[in-house]
Amino acid sequence: MTSLNYYYYIEVCKDMNFTVTARRLYVSQQSISRHIEALENYYQTRLFIRKPRLALTESGREVLKTAQLIFDAERQLKQTLAQMSDQSAETIVVASTAKRASIFLPAVMDKIWADYPNLSISRVASRSQLTVEDLLSGKVDFHIGYRNNMSSSNGLDIHDLMQDPVVFAISRSLFHKTFGEAAEILSRSESGVDLAVFRNIPFLANTQLSETSESYYPYIQDVIRSCFSRIRATSISSLDTMLDMCARESGIIYLSKMSLYDYLTRNPSFTKKHFYYFAAKYNEKNLAMNMAVSFRKSILHTSPCHRRFLDITIDVFKAIDANNHQICFDNGNVTLLNETGIT
Repeated sequence: MTSLNYYYYIEVCKDMNFTVTARRLYVSQQSISRHIEALENYYQTRLFIRKPRLALTESGREVLKTAQLIFDAERQLKQTLAQMSDQSAETIVVASTAKRASIFLPAVMDKIWADYPNLSISRVASRSQLTVEDLLSGKVDFHIGYRNNMSSSNGLDIHDLMQDPVVFAISRSLFHKTFGEAAEILSRSESGVDLAVFRNIPFLANTQLSETSESYYPYIQDVIRSCFSRIRATSISSLDTMLDMCARESGIIYLSKMSLYDYLTRNPSFTKKHFYYFAAKYNEKNLAMNMAVSFRKSILHTSPCHRRFLDITIDVFKAIDANNHQICFDNGNVTLLNETGIT
């Protein structure tokens, strides 16, 4: 029995919904279920009534009281020990884009602060100029972004996190103005549509597609330049604003599935109502970006909190990858599999 079992049980009791809790904590629903099952096996009792809706059993209410006491006591103990070992002086510097960090970093911080409550985490902008020397010198502890933007060296380690598929969004009205009904194109939204189909539609770029930005995977930059005859560039980086411009028929936009899932859970009505979505293809291959975390090898042997940060980050991205697989496209419409009753 571990504190994590109690932690996830307490969190599920707040929502009374396994799916909602899993999304909020960026873990898989199966992981939540395993922690609950571990508690039920340990105490030899059922904690929840599953139907008609999730509710605590009488035993579950008693276990919740004890779980809160145990979890609070262990957290207080960790805080005391952290202060005694002066972990308050520890700082982790993470290089990542603001949008990407907004998706994964809150879940990482929530979990690492349970072990290192006085740890300071700082984010710096992720740029293609970010060099191996920045990591080896200690200016940056972790770079979390596209693998192509970071090369390996003798003192540097790179751990692959996930493949993040590329999705293109276009307003429904602009699509039909350009293609009519085009049922055949819409029918390929899940399997993928070659970007050449959209050549005559302007592409909305939230940068100048320059070498100084990590908003675009280098290979994706080349694909966009070769496939779109018109590129409308703007310095606006907000996905909300880009989607609003897309809805106004200004052009087609690119986003990763990771970003789409995040936006879909925050703004489901707007996201579904105004757009068609297509898995992107180029030269008969589906486009995806290799997400990785880069760090200097020595840091894992000298700092336990950095080792813990890496382990948590890997787990969080596993959950993000699982969320990506919940997204499906049907004739251009986007939905989450668990919304259709598929688990």
